Amino acid sequence: MADADSPPRRPAVAVIGGGFSGLMTALHVLADASGPSVLLLEKCGTFGRGAAYSAPNPDHRLNVRAGNMSAWPDRPDHFVEWLKKTRSSEEARELFASRGEYGRYLQEQLAGAIRGGAVGRLTLAPYEAARVTPEGGGWRVETAVGRVYHVDAVVLAIGAGSPAPLPGLDEAATSSTRYGADPWSLRLPSKPLGEAPILIAGAGLTMVDMVLDLAAKIPDASFLALSRRGLWPLEHAEAASPALPPPPDPGGPAEILLWLKRQAKSVGWRTAVDALRPVTQTLWSSWSLKERARFLRHARPYWDVHRHRLAPEVARRLNALRAEGRLSLLRGRLIKAAPVEDGLDIWWRPRGDHSLRNLKVGLLVNCTGLSSPLSKGGGLLADLAKQGLVRHDALGLGLDADRSGRLIGGAGEITPGLFGIGPSIRGVLWEIIAVPDIRNQAPQVAKAAADHAAAAYH
Repeated sequence: MADADSPPRRPAVAVIGGGFSGLMTALHVLADASGPSVLLLEKCGTFGRGAAYSAPNPDHRLNVRAGNMSAWPDRPDHFVEWLKKTRSSEEARELFASRGEYGRYLQEQLAGAIRGGAVGRLTLAPYEAARVTPEGGGWRVETAVGRVYHVDAVVLAIGAGSPAPLPGLDEAATSSTRYGADPWSLRLPSKPLGEAPILIAGAGLTMVDMVLDLAAKIPDASFLALSRRGLWPLEHAEAASPALPPPPDPGGPAEILLWLKRQAKSVGWRTAVDALRPVTQTLWSSWSLKERARFLRHARPYWDVHRHRLAPEVARRLNALRAEGRLSLLRGRLIKAAPVEDGLDIWWRPRGDHSLRNLKVGLLVNCTGLSSPLSKGGGLLADLAKQGLVRHDALGLGLDADRSGRLIGGAGEITPGLFGIGPSIRGVLWEIIAVPDIRNQAPQVAKAAADHAAAAYH
């Protein structure tokens, strides 16, 4: 790899995004001593943590037990052994570690690769990738600060998109200091919130993180979580569920639902849902587009709260806030918001009710979950789409790709040398947002990108 003024010395792969997906892709490329060089770009300048594992709040916990959080698919106890340096062996496997701890673990993987000989093959670039364009048989990567790199393959490890815009919010509301469009870049207003509650739009895992974070920062704050169906994440059992084989002939969404109901009665819902985990991507791929759309429309919220659970200690904290009267769940839909003095006027419609309810909130935070990374309407991905190099998947969940991560352009053809990994291609694989899924995808994408880079270079 080289900048614009010097030729590359060996094949090179650019990985855009330095969170878990990008870091592990880079490390798997580097694991082959004869493989390509790696350019790892991360606009925030901190490599390995990403948004998910940068949280300093110790209440922000992983929602998967440590025993299933190894970064390496062929070393299942790797994270547990790392934890044992500071914790007893009895605790480590069943532990729900903090996200900050996991971030340190990932950074140690990067440091270990550098100590192990990656120096000279790895370039850490703390820059935003502004434009990526085909160039001959390779790619030209331009950064926001004007640096240019020439590589042979590109992997987009950009994570999930920001929450989709909330309905009913005009420019006055969205520009108010009392509205947080992105929970991960939230800035609290300079004036105190007073007695008005904080309204969280959405009731998933992001809501949980935001409530715990704001409750620590504003000890007297109260919270309302607004959810269309009145659901929020269920909790893990104190001990891991016993193993259950997946269904031998699973069928479509309706058949899966019947199987889950039967198994839940006999072995418990946690065991039943966990049995589908190893085959979820295969199931999703086997369904027709119509079946996938039906699942998203009717079953997705129920799948999410059963599949993506809370650590028991997080659930206890959340339940304590409810018991104290500081956290309530509203079942309905946001209709409109308007700025008022020291807050926002909110109109919402309860589920199954045609009437409008009104309340004043001191702060509204959008925690409605993942959106397509193409939905932002600007930046690198929009430019790639304009070039015809990427497009939405058929359901609009993310980037279109094949199961190996090769991205598909506007004409419906594979874009040679351009790959995606992780949540950005969840429309193709569905379950590809958690570490246990991404760690299995990373070596496959790394090999495909490295092989393409070697062929393109020669």
